Amino acid sequence: MQRDTEPQAKNSVTLESLVGAMLLSAAFLVYGAYGLYQNDLLLPTRVGIQHLQNIDAIAFYAVVLIAVPTNAIKLREWMKHGDGNSNAFETADFYSKLSVYTYIVFLIFDVFS
Repeated sequence: MQRDTEPQAKNSVTLESLVGAMLLSAAFLVYGAYGLYQNDLLLPTRVGIQHLQNIDAIAFYAVVLIAVPTNAIKLREWMKHGDGNSNAFETADFYSKLSVYTYIVFLIFDVFS
């Protein structure tokens, strides 16, 4: 019997784009740490620059600390398997989404308090 096996498609992400994403993530972490040190995390938006201070800056940076490594894991797993069907990808995706949703709930409580 002959088995039907199709060759796996090679994904289009290059090593240069992976390294670029990791360097950008590292720069964002350093920028956020400097903003915490100065107690003024500046975020450019369409309406101007937002200044996050005290607990708002800490909460935002906590989301960044969770989201950046989990997104790096997701990218690594995607490059390894060519899709998002691995356990590590799903776990990293869960924690990345959880951190963003937790920050949204924090903002809602912060606005109404």
